[in-house]
Amino acid sequence: MEYFTLALRRRFLPPMTFKKSKVVEVEMLNHLKILKDPKPAVNVQRIGDGMITLAIRPYANATDYRDVYFDLQEKLEDTFDENSIAAPIQHG
Repeated sequence: MEYFTLALRRRFLPPMTFKKSKVVEVEMLNHLKILKDPKPAVNVQRIGDGMITLAIRPYANATDYRDVYFDLQEKLEDTFDENSIAAPIQHG
C-alpha cells in the first residue's frame, strides 16, 4: 500500500498550550481517511516572530491525498473556532 504524509502548518500566538496540539491530534485520529499507522504527528516546528508554528503530519493513502489535505484544513479551522483557538492575523 502506498501512502503519503501531508505537510500542514498552523501558526498560533503564544502561549503554546497542550490544548492546541491536542485538538489537532484528536481531529486527525477521528478522520476516516487518515491512517492510524503510521500514527499522525503534531510537533512544534518553529518558535519565533511572536508566534508558534505547528507541523501537522497526517498520513493518507495516495488516492485520498487531496481529499484529506483539503478536508483536514477545513475541519481544523472549524475545530479551532469551536475551541476559541485564534491564529495570528497576517499583515500585508
